[in-house]
Amino acid sequence: MRFPPRWFSFLFATSDKEARGITVLSILIVIMIGVRITISNSNEAPPLDISITVLDSLSEKLHKKNEAQILSLTDFQKPKGPFDPNKQTKLGWIQLGLDSVIASRIEKYLNKGGRFFNNEDIKKIYGLPEWFYDSVSPYLLVQRTIQIQPDLEKATIPDRPKVLDTQNHLTDLNLADSIGLILVKGIGPVFASRILRYRERIGGYISKSQLLEVYGIDSSAFVGIIGQVSIDTSVFQIHKIKINSVDFNTLLRNPYLDYEQVKAILNFRKQHSGIRKKNFLEFPFLSERMKYRLLPYLDFSQPV
Repeated sequence: MRFPPRWFSFLFATSDKEARGITVLSILIVIMIGVRITISNSNEAPPLDISITVLDSLSEKLHKKNEAQILSLTDFQKPKGPFDPNKQTKLGWIQLGLDSVIASRIEKYLNKGGRFFNNEDIKKIYGLPEWFYDSVSPYLLVQRTIQIQPDLEKATIPDRPKVLDTQNHLTDLNLADSIGLILVKGIGPVFASRILRYRERIGGYISKSQLLEVYGIDSSAFVGIIGQVSIDTSVFQIHKIKINSVDFNTLLRNPYLDYEQVKAILNFRKQHSGIRKKNFLEFPFLSERMKYRLLPYLDFSQPV
């Protein structure tokens, strides 16, 4: 028996034209299979890859955020005891764990005559981390002692007229002009100018102790002045802030408030269609001390 049999050769025998047709058809089939595989991969695989990528990215960001928070807390070095931020050096801030750039800002602020009057004033330094303030605030102790700048110490003080009897005359802090203030022993032209400017910013003095908030007046100077001055609010009307109509910049001029506090107050006013005294006393963004310090200077009447 011969192989392949005649019938087998007959079945698979093709002409040149048929062979070319089979070749072209085979190529088309291969191309169609390849295209189908490509389309299938493009429709299914990328969404899975993108989802995994997004999840990995989010996971990495959360990890970095948590790591940064942990590092920030561990960077804080507990102070040995209370300290005055007005006397702290740049190196001292860095040793507490504060970034050197922000420590330099504090140093420049103090060198230019700036001063922290209370613990919360340090939050006005741009970029100061909230975690750092929360960590260091229990150790802050603002003292009423700060040196007058050398150029101010050399300021020329004119001869005072000998018409002041300090035993029988008290100078009203809200009514006196610069000349009247200069007549007070211990107040020269520099302090007189500062007292007047501060009086204008807060709207008038309601307590002699507010003189300690005037830059350069420390406790020793205050003791020498307090017996020569008086405050009569029945004669001088305190200038109050219309809290329900005041604009942002005007409210920001108040020395007791910083940028974030002003923004919070105005947002609260917008959300509650005005602020009433009761609402203000429940305001969560101010300390109790700050609320009662501001209260005499606020007018809660509704705008007409």
